[in-house]
Amino acid sequence: MEMKIEYDDGSYINFMAYHKNFFMGGCNEKKWKLCRSFERLKSGKQLSIVEENVYGDDGLSFFMGEKRITAKDVDIHIVNSRESIFSALEYKKGSLMYAQMESFKMSFDVNRMLDQLNNELLKIESEVQGSFAGLSDNITPIFLPITFEGLLKNQLLFSYLEKGKIFPLEMMDVGELLDEFCQLLRLEIERSARENWLVLRNAESFIYGKHLQRFMDELEKISFETKLLKIFVISDSYVDFTYTQEDIEKTIILGDQDEQLPPFDVFRKSICNHYPSEFIWSDNQLVSSAFRVFHYLGNERLYPYINEKDMVLLKVVTGLLGMPTLECLVMEDGLNDLERAFLRDKLQKIFD
Repeated sequence: MEMKIEYDDGSYINFMAYHKNFFMGGCNEKKWKLCRSFERLKSGKQLSIVEENVYGDDGLSFFMGEKRITAKDVDIHIVNSRESIFSALEYKKGSLMYAQMESFKMSFDVNRMLDQLNNELLKIESEVQGSFAGLSDNITPIFLPITFEGLLKNQLLFSYLEKGKIFPLEMMDVGELLDEFCQLLRLEIERSARENWLVLRNAESFIYGKHLQRFMDELEKISFETKLLKIFVISDSYVDFTYTQEDIEKTIILGDQDEQLPPFDVFRKSICNHYPSEFIWSDNQLVSSAFRVFHYLGNERLYPYINEKDMVLLKVVTGLLGMPTLECLVMEDGLNDLERAFLRDKLQKIFD
């Protein structure tokens, strides 16, 4: 379904939304404004007079098709730091952990055990009152019933374990808590049966190695199984996911003019038609190289070094999208004569 997100007054990013969506390209300012819009929608608050200078007096606009989306229509999760993961796992209002613990209020077994506990409490109360009778004719002690709310407020503590040792939450390896985050997210979606959006911002800066791919795999699994989760990946640099051919059309390049890429077969055909020599890359090579260079598109800054084959692909895609040319240091050892001539024609060479 087509989606429109306002990032400045009257300015929108338009794209075809999938269960997973990648926002790339060199316009980091627009990525920041996109995240700002997600965060503002999540708050659900009315715009202040000052905020109307950003979004206009008609408010912030999100559209799915013709339907305008408000905070009442969707639950939004912003994952942009270690702290955002930790916050979701703390017992505080609005967190995933809070929602999970609150859900136990409806548990038949929990309420049955509370009844048993309060029956025992009455016995204790009777015993204490009997002993107290010899002390006063005017005062008698009464124990208030134990409630689940009281247990959550006064008796609840969490232990955070890593390799069998207890750590303060803020000292945990965030990668060790991603499974718990995903499980809590799944349970919340299943309880609410509401549309959920997860915004993953610069995840490569705080989730490392195998943890990041495992996190994405689990989020995709939740999305496919519940049909209620959309994932928005917004990054200023390369993210080392295992990309597939289907991910090409889920990619939006943000620049002066935003461009959503076509399906893979159309993308590959366009590359073949504009490549300076016979294009003999495999599909997997093309996908991997494409996602390594997408974050450079539309950026005129100088970069120190890029793989020579990636550089050729970057210049081809830059030309196809009509975006500005950037200068890069590139080694030519791995290029054929036509590729080398293509780069020399397109670039002002820089030598060290």
